[in-house]
Amino acid sequence: MRIVYLGSSAASAEIAQLLLEDKLNVVLFITQPDREKGRGRKLLSTPVKHLAIEKNIPFLTPVDPNSDDVTKEISRYKPELFFLCAYAKILEKNLLELPEKGAVNLHFSLLPELRGAAPIQRAIMKGLKRTGVTTFFMNEFLDRGDIILQKELEIKEFETSGELEKRLIPLGKDIAKETIKIIMDGDFKTIKQDESKKSYAKKIKKEERIIDWNFPSFKIVRKINGLSPKPGSLTFFRGKRVILLKALKGTIKDGEPGTIVPRKKLEVITGDSKTIIIESLKPEGKKAMSSMDFINGFRVKGKDSFQIVM
Repeated sequence: MRIVYLGSSAASAEIAQLLLEDKLNVVLFITQPDREKGRGRKLLSTPVKHLAIEKNIPFLTPVDPNSDDVTKEISRYKPELFFLCAYAKILEKNLLELPEKGAVNLHFSLLPELRGAAPIQRAIMKGLKRTGVTTFFMNEFLDRGDIILQKELEIKEFETSGELEKRLIPLGKDIAKETIKIIMDGDFKTIKQDESKKSYAKKIKKEERIIDWNFPSFKIVRKINGLSPKPGSLTFFRGKRVILLKALKGTIKDGEPGTIVPRKKLEVITGDSKTIIIESLKPEGKKAMSSMDFINGFRVKGKDSFQIVM
């Protein structure tokens, strides 16, 4: 079966690598164009493009995958199945109808929960106890097609989105292999999504990254862990940005929200007169470090505080 694989992220590249190792016939990769990143504004390719180059498989990096020219180019490869994972582009009906066996999406949630761009981050930010992976046949609506397979996973307490993604990838590999096999065999049944249970995982906005220390402790912990390691939650210390990378529940402590309590680990007072424990963080211009290294390196004192803005 001739497969066109669409994806962009590192997790997507791992799924694609497995398909190649299983000798599945991936005839074309489609991924996002190179992007300028970092202070030097260097052009960086997606992990999926790197994989395509490494394996000497044709690839496309269209700005608009739904354009007539791109659709014609894809049709030259005579695709029988599209397999998509974390591509970050919407496919329109004319493109989805190109492969005779359909277009399958692997999504990191238990649909219809958390449709959209940031399902792993939003699962933690919402305080969900479980999530998983879903494969489904795509249609022109966002993550609304009929479900093929699902696998569930419990979310650990104080788990970051990066840690959760690492545990979801093996599940994604299993479900990808199984989904393609049953489609090849023609031995499967689909399930319609229950619209009454739908929820959305919108793309993370820049302003959402800022930590408001007036919020309750549990919400701040969820935000820090949900946005770690990327894009990272932000606070400010002595006029410079600090990215917070891992947080735990602390103790009860009266005081002004944002005030730092430098104990064995960095504690910060929140809006509900409790503290959260910061396990690791990344000050502006520095590498990620433990809270103790931050306390010692910046000579943090009891009257110091994190600010919402500079």
